[in-house]
Amino acid sequence: ENLKDYMEEGGYLVEQAECPVRCEINQLTGPDARGFVGTCDAVVKAPDGTIEIWDYKSGKFNLKHMLQVNGYKIGYEFTHKDKVITRMKLIRPTKDDVRMLEVPIMDKEFLDLVNWYYKVYG
Repeated sequence: ENLKDYMEEGGYLVEQAECPVRCEINQLTGPDARGFVGTCDAVVKAPDGTIEIWDYKSGKFNLKHMLQVNGYKIGYEFTHKDKVITRMKLIRPTKDDVRMLEVPIMDKEFLDLVNWYYKVYG
């Protein structure tokens, strides 16, 4: 309920809930990499018209979550060529409020990591 109130008060609109994303990494980084798929919790239109990815977490935020939403961003932009994600947020609704962490955009770092992983582990 807190999250719904937060969105309504802030003027945020859910464009797509449980949005599947996929990315053919080899088209972005090289022939050794494969790709990935996933489902982000929400693609949200902010009051200023920009598009954000929100991913809901029930526990503490961690580095893995930040990498995960960067993958969602890349996959979303790969499958929706006309849209650009400008912000990503980890969301943790609590009993009393909504905790939110803005995640830095790390496209290059994420793709380098995935490419390295497939080279090492195949």
